[in-house]
Amino acid sequence: MSDNRTNILNEVALQTDSLTSVLREQNKAIDRIANEIDTASNPDKLFDLFSYDTVFTVFVTLAIFLLGVIVDRLIKLNDTYKSKKDLRIYFHTYLERITNSTCDKLSGFYKNIYQDIDIDTGIPITAPKILTGDFERLKDIGGNVIFHAIKEKRNLSKIHSYLDFVEKLIPEIERFHSHCRIESDKLLNPFQENLNNYFDLLAEFVEFARINQSNYEDYQDFIQLVSNSISIYHQEYSQSRKLRKLYREIIRPIQDKAIDSNLFRQDQRCFGIVVLGKELSYQYNYLKRLTIEFKMGYRRFYNDIRDHKTKLELETKKINWR
Repeated sequence: MSDNRTNILNEVALQTDSLTSVLREQNKAIDRIANEIDTASNPDKLFDLFSYDTVFTVFVTLAIFLLGVIVDRLIKLNDTYKSKKDLRIYFHTYLERITNSTCDKLSGFYKNIYQDIDIDTGIPITAPKILTGDFERLKDIGGNVIFHAIKEKRNLSKIHSYLDFVEKLIPEIERFHSHCRIESDKLLNPFQENLNNYFDLLAEFVEFARINQSNYEDYQDFIQLVSNSISIYHQEYSQSRKLRKLYREIIRPIQDKAIDSNLFRQDQRCFGIVVLGKELSYQYNYLKRLTIEFKMGYRRFYNDIRDHKTKLELETKKINWR
């Protein structure tokens, strides 16, 4: 009986110990769960200020934002590059047209004038013109816009300077041409009026000498020269402008003959011929001088255009238009 009781007590003790161990393990498990819950609710903090989860979230957000900004900036830079490239090509296209077309045509016109115009052809009514809007098209771009689109800014500045010179030269030429034309008309109209009066005097002299032939027996060579000159004038010069030949073959020989024969001192009509012939000589020489100045002016314009065309070509080659 006593042994049974002892065994029972031992068994109860064992069970108690086992139960105590189980409870201890459960308590430890509960403690671990509590610690994990506490750790989860109170994570480690960066600098004791921000949790690592918060820092990671902010970093990712900023990275995405910055990436978007960079992509947007790259897109805008690419669009700007394309825009500048298109602008350079546009500017270069019209620059080439001015250099290779407009300048060539203008220099050709000016060269023809200074080579072909003389006192016989006279000064044309208007200056040669070429219709082009290329200068205005380049101006519409704007100096600052194209300036920022090209790296070779010094060369571009020179190109603008040369273009400005050529553009301003055209109206200067027109003013010069108009002035010379007005001056030519001022000289030519009195010259033609005096020329008509001159041949009237020649005709009167020949007729008077024919009627009073006995008084002019010693001057038959002069009378014959005057008579032939009248015929030649009406046949060759009256309907055409051949001032150089007219002066050299009619006016000058009559002047020389009248003076050499000394007839102008003895005959009033001959004196009138010499006086009017002298006036015609002055007017002819003024016309000739004006024509020479006109030709030299156009020669200078031709050289200016050619020189600036060469300069434009040189500076254009120094710029990367692509």
